[in-house]
Amino acid sequence: MFRAGKDRLFKGTIQGALQRRVLSSAAFERCSLGGSPPRVRGLKAFRDESILGCKDSVELAMDMDFEGSEVDISLRLTPGLSVGVSRFSMRGTFCVVLRNFVPSAPLISGFAFFFMNRPKISVAWSGVLHALPVRLDAVQEIIETQFAAHIVLPNRIAVPLVSSLPYYALMYPPPDGVLEVEVGEALHVGGSEVALSSNVLGKLLAGGADRVRTVYGEFKVGTQDWTLERRELGCERVSWGQAHAFVVDKVHGQRLLFELWGTGGKAHQQRRLLATLELSAASLVNSSRRAIHMQEWPLAVAAGVSLDNPSLTMKATFRCFVPLLLCQHAQRVCGLLPGAPPGQRGQRRAARHAGQGGAAP
Repeated sequence: MFRAGKDRLFKGTIQGALQRRVLSSAAFERCSLGGSPPRVRGLKAFRDESILGCKDSVELAMDMDFEGSEVDISLRLTPGLSVGVSRFSMRGTFCVVLRNFVPSAPLISGFAFFFMNRPKISVAWSGVLHALPVRLDAVQEIIETQFAAHIVLPNRIAVPLVSSLPYYALMYPPPDGVLEVEVGEALHVGGSEVALSSNVLGKLLAGGADRVRTVYGEFKVGTQDWTLERRELGCERVSWGQAHAFVVDKVHGQRLLFELWGTGGKAHQQRRLLATLELSAASLVNSSRRAIHMQEWPLAVAAGVSLDNPSLTMKATFRCFVPLLLCQHAQRVCGLLPGAPPGQRGQRRAARHAGQGGAAP
């Protein structure tokens, strides 16, 4: 899957984005991902109407890891100036949904595949340019964004195999719900000075003035982004008081990612990752049932950053977006659907008989 569409992805979509946002002369000269296949490190199977919203469907979730140590990628920035990629790795939860099993070939009505969350992509640059304080991280950011726009939820690649299954039903199934996030403040983020450049050469060229002056936050769920307003870094806490709602397609697998960034330099064009927070949507569903006020979540400090126990105050509330899921759950509890306790079988029979206009036996 990666090699089949690599030319269209790298030399088409990603190259076009680089020319618009970085350099108009940027172009990929060579693009090869090597001969190493992706590895599957774990597999889970789901078969539940309340999760998939479709009977006789199976979802396979795989923890996939691609380590491209034999890649041959060359990016030309300007005529006569190129930068190479020595290693390209990607890791994430890759899912395949098999829809509507049938008794004859092709055995299923269709299938779709996607990544639950944005895969973690790492690019190691080769040559002299990777040591200079140039914005090569913008290239990796564009690669991640363009990849997510094709195959990260809510985007999918859908393949219907029979005419009875509409393409749009396979490509655009209803989401599970909405996650409402209300952000209070970040604590213990201004106690020490942090350099913007992570390499030694960048610090020397900055002359000691390369420091974080302002901070802002980014939330991500699938391909959805929400950026908090930039705040001056002057005290131990930074307040926001902002709220946003994310559509959750798969509550059992999607995650909420928060990144705290520091900015500085001329016109705040330089930035550095300070801390992160990653929570599963399922855990937020459970916590939202008992959370009335703000909760404090500890942040994981980024490598090379000196912060003393930073945290984020936040309130997350999950609301079911599809009434059908609630109806199915209520009917199952009342014994109207398969899977009810044995003591409710009589209630199911009585309900079916009453629906046909007769009296219960």
